[in-house]
Amino acid sequence: MNSICYHCRCKFLKSRKNQFYCNKTCYDDARKMEHRYGAKYRPYLSNLQNCPGCRKLFMPKRSDQRTCSLKCRQLVSNSMRLHLSKLDKNKTPKIIFCGSPQKIAFIALQEGLFSGAQMPATVYYIPYFIDQNWRNPVRHLYMKAARRHKPNIATVLDWERPKQFKEVMSWAKEISAYVRQIVIIPKVTGTIHKIPYYVNRKRVVLGYSIPTSYAGTTVPLSEFFRRPIHLLGGSPTEQIRLWNYFRNNNTEVVSADGNQIWKMAMKGRYWVDDEYVLMDREGDLDRKYQESDDSLIEFTFRLSCKNVMAAWRHVV
Repeated sequence: MNSICYHCRCKFLKSRKNQFYCNKTCYDDARKMEHRYGAKYRPYLSNLQNCPGCRKLFMPKRSDQRTCSLKCRQLVSNSMRLHLSKLDKNKTPKIIFCGSPQKIAFIALQEGLFSGAQMPATVYYIPYFIDQNWRNPVRHLYMKAARRHKPNIATVLDWERPKQFKEVMSWAKEISAYVRQIVIIPKVTGTIHKIPYYVNRKRVVLGYSIPTSYAGTTVPLSEFFRRPIHLLGGSPTEQIRLWNYFRNNNTEVVSADGNQIWKMAMKGRYWVDDEYVLMDREGDLDRKYQESDDSLIEFTFRLSCKNVMAAWRHVV
């Protein structure tokens, strides 16, 4: 009969009906906790936390206690101070286009955007960034793609429910062998403090999912402060606004991805001056379009890419 260990919370197979711990080590540790906190130790299990310093379980004595001891608190504080000293809030973020048509992806590269893809998908150029399908994640196919392409930065499973944390960290540990930066996307309010700064010596970046019709997070922006940020989705206007907001709060945005400019290009619209404009078929732009080898979709997409990169250069 499968059960969950009262101490370490791992699943194990019971050898007898009244077995509550997976092994003798957990039993001995639980006895120590019972000696420290009294016979009512078991009801306190729901309040146990992982110390970010030593990674061990401990029982917080206050609601705002995050570490098990003064030594661990100093260790976490020093690590955070070192991390903040490396942040460059004025650094230009990497602007990433996630799209599948080969010609469209090539135009994006020509105009200075980085290549990205939602895996598993057909990839024409080496991806700088890969993302998983948050609505239907398939772990083994995603890890296979990460192992094959070895991108600079990649997302893991979205953290949508509090009990998902162990699974999210399991994804992060597995993908750390193939990437330089790991994007963890928190969608549970009040949980960001649990996310480590590094996983297997690979930097952890927090993914802020900009609210759109496709996806979005409800976690307040203030919880992301002083952590490196990757912006997911949204319009170029919203991404630039968020970059300015985070910069003013001493927070670095390292990258931003999206494909909205491509979707609007398929409607004959291009991005300029914080809005999408319908292609004028009688003005100077139409003459340039007639002289080019691009289709209308390709031409409007190229215009959007040029304007987006010019806008980022201007604000930075």
